[in-house]
Amino acid sequence: MSRRWWGLLVLTVLLLAVVVVPQVAGTKVAGNAQIESLIPGPPAVGDCLLQPVLPADAALNSSLRYPPVSTGPCNGRRYGEVVAVIGSSKIAVGTVSASVVDDPNVFACINAVGRYLGGPAQFALGGGWTPSSVTATLAAGPTPRQRSANQNWIACIEYIDPNGPGRARADDYRKTAKLAFSAGSPPPPAFSTCLQSTAAVEPDVVDCHRPHPAELFATAMGNAATSRLLLTNTCNLLVSQYTGISDATSEQLTVKINIYDQDGELVPESKHTVSNYSAMCIAVPTAGRQLTGPLMDVGDKPLPFR
Repeated sequence: MSRRWWGLLVLTVLLLAVVVVPQVAGTKVAGNAQIESLIPGPPAVGDCLLQPVLPADAALNSSLRYPPVSTGPCNGRRYGEVVAVIGSSKIAVGTVSASVVDDPNVFACINAVGRYLGGPAQFALGGGWTPSSVTATLAAGPTPRQRSANQNWIACIEYIDPNGPGRARADDYRKTAKLAFSAGSPPPPAFSTCLQSTAAVEPDVVDCHRPHPAELFATAMGNAATSRLLLTNTCNLLVSQYTGISDATSEQLTVKINIYDQDGELVPESKHTVSNYSAMCIAVPTAGRQLTGPLMDVGDKPLPFR
């Protein structure tokens, strides 16, 4: 074979090697190789709920099911908070009958919400004041992917019910509510309960961002004889604590209590001692004005008046 043909043969073999060898070794793909992320574990207490709870998800608790929800670190807007996590060894067995659901896990979550939010124990007079709460409770569980990794737990979550009457906006929920009703910082504005009437035995709740005449801060019930003055003074303390206003009773705002007897009739202010009563601690603007926003955590900001 001549040198010319031999050279052509070598050149052909080299060209085939250029085409075939990469195919044998595998095709390169642009980018960097990544190890699949680990399956996350249960949320931590204090983590935030990052999306509204759908009514269909909330309804699952009534059939002993615990839907997965999106939780994570708290950065800005939130819809609720993780208040407790029940490990697999402490998950109780619930029962469902034709008309009754007995779920110890949901009861445990409700109790955990109460402990997380706190309450004004120092004002326990004649039944004590109970903060007006706009929260609901959800028992949530692992995602299908987490279940595939044998995770079994229940996350107890307090959340603002987006379908509740007159509930405040998620934009008003930008700080933790942990112990906010006890000695902590004032509750987030989203926890406000605004009223359409200043004197109704049953709270008529309205949207806090629409004009309204009053905001409800706490309720109390008692059987023993109790001084109206003591109830009034402790109501003033609660409103100051929850609004962040050092003196809640001023030229712009009036703190008052409505006391009702066991028949639902308003007890006259001339009656200085009450028993078998229910009471409401409210704040109303003076000079016939109306509120146009929540008072919770208003602090030294201008009061929302119209």
